[in-house]
Amino acid sequence: MNLNRNQSFRCLVFFLILLIYSMDAQSLGPPTANLSTTWINKPSPSIHSATQVSTILSAESNGMAFVFGFYCNFDSSACLLSVLILPNTTPNVSGPSVEFAKPVWSANRDYPVKVSATLELTKDGDLILADADDTPVWSTNTTSKSVSGLTLAESGELVLFDDNNEAVWSSFDHPTDSLVDGQILFSGMELTASTSPSPSNSTKGLFSLAINGSQLIGYVDANPPQFYFFTDQLIHAPLFVFSQFKKLEPNGSLENGFLLFFMPGYAARFMKLEPNGHLVVYEWVSSQWDVVWDILTAYTGECGYPMVCGRYGVCTNGICSCPEAASNGTIHFKQLNNWQPNPGCEPVTPISCEHFKDHTLLELQNTDYFFFQSDMENVDIENCKLACLRNCSCKAAIFRYGSVDTPRGGCFLPSEIFSLRNTTGNNYNVTMSSNGTLKNLDRYQPEEDMHLLTLFKRKAEEDQLFDLVDKSSEDMQSHGAEVMEMLRIAAWCLQSEFTKRPSMSVVVKVLEGLMEVESNLVFCFTNPPAPRTDPVVDNNGDADNAPSVLLPLVLSGPR
Repeated sequence: MNLNRNQSFRCLVFFLILLIYSMDAQSLGPPTANLSTTWINKPSPSIHSATQVSTILSAESNGMAFVFGFYCNFDSSACLLSVLILPNTTPNVSGPSVEFAKPVWSANRDYPVKVSATLELTKDGDLILADADDTPVWSTNTTSKSVSGLTLAESGELVLFDDNNEAVWSSFDHPTDSLVDGQILFSGMELTASTSPSPSNSTKGLFSLAINGSQLIGYVDANPPQFYFFTDQLIHAPLFVFSQFKKLEPNGSLENGFLLFFMPGYAARFMKLEPNGHLVVYEWVSSQWDVVWDILTAYTGECGYPMVCGRYGVCTNGICSCPEAASNGTIHFKQLNNWQPNPGCEPVTPISCEHFKDHTLLELQNTDYFFFQSDMENVDIENCKLACLRNCSCKAAIFRYGSVDTPRGGCFLPSEIFSLRNTTGNNYNVTMSSNGTLKNLDRYQPEEDMHLLTLFKRKAEEDQLFDLVDKSSEDMQSHGAEVMEMLRIAAWCLQSEFTKRPSMSVVVKVLEGLMEVESNLVFCFTNPPAPRTDPVVDNNGDADNAPSVLLPLVLSGPR
């Protein structure tokens, strides 16, 4: 009797479990939809989650399930039409929990919709998303392509199919930032990271993963794109294989791709390109999603990611800082956030094309960059720097020596600078652009006259100093005599021999017309006079015991 009661009780419990599972599974929606069907975004609030889901279709397999529907933030002010992956931790016993869902594909990532937005599978076979005010947001553009229905496969692939059950359109052909088991990233496709995991701020980010020929490349969006990872080799780990895949096209050509295959198991897993450029594997572990593999870091290192220390930041063993001060102590870059160095740095004075004649260069020691693409070949480092100073959009002059035996090499002039990295023993030279006062260069002049003191010297020797006067200034042209007087005073003050420079009182008298400018001027301002070679003697006439004397020139220099 007790045995029968126990058996009856167990049967009742089992029946209730099946009933609960059946009700939970049915609440997710069927796996297929027919033409002329419309769904309205009405998210179901959850006290357990910061997101909400309005389910349209669902499918389940061992260890995981997929849901297609509206994925919204906590107040439903922003919703994405997404395919979501979620754990099915105990198959055939309890249904999946929507509160743990994570998006692996989105249709309208850049244009979130609101509550009461509609998705329509039209009678002509087009799948159209419209916002609450009926504004069209996204479409599959499959009108008149013999579409007969929409389905969500157990693999997580959303498919529009025809009467022959052939795929007309597939979400796998339009990936966003994630891959699931068995999905292939073909040439022409790319994963593009979101700016944030939140539906309200999930627009296209900086980082992409794509196929370039036979290589898998990771790059940051710039002009031109800057690569931070590339390989044509199989990526293998205990949990997954990410390997080359070739598809034979009807015309006989081979299409390159990379196939993601997870090792057999009951855990829910997916691969995602994160907003920071990391490519990671998520797995459902102990009631939460955990990152179980950071794929690219083994290749790039912690400091190899373009935004590890933000723009202009320098990464040293994972620690961020700004470029050091110049040799004269001038600080050209400061942290964006004084309390957190990771967001990056910014120029103390903004760099702009409007003021690019004021740009100067800050040479960084033991520093290199994650990417190099030569804009100039077979040049020396000085010409590389000069080319950057002449280009108003250039943010740095990055020079790479061709070999240890030559001073020449390649020159990269990027218009955008991301994170740099501190290193030793490299063959790079990184020179950053910054905005500063530069009192003697004119980059509009020919190279031989760019240094204005050199130009001044030549014009003075040719008795053509008036050529330096701005010809577009009527005032200066009409007061030529006064301008020439000022030029001669400037030359007098720049004499290399300090004893020939006028004192300030003498300059004032000249300006007042009480004195004349010295006539015997030397227009070589940059070369100091030869040091005196006559011995210095002490009061007793002994040169050996005389104290050393520093010439004023050494202390002051040209000014």
